[in-house]
Amino acid sequence: MKQKGVWLDFPENVPDDDEAVLIRRKGMGNYWEAAVYNGFHQCWDDAEGDDIMYDLDAVDKFMLIPDIE
Repeated sequence: MKQKGVWLDFPENVPDDDEAVLIRRKGMGNYWEAAVYNGFHQCWDDAEGDDIMYDLDAVDKFMLIPDIE
């Protein structure tokens, strides 16, 4: 099970299809943004999951978003 709230290396780890995560693009330092993993189309979609943002190889780390209690 992948731990939430921890930066995970991509593609060694992969989110579930259609899962909203935070991503860091290669070479972007501490800059992150919300995205949705799209395994079917092999890309990162926008936060709503309906527009392609980046190719998979543009991202080097992702974080599963912790649950809000």
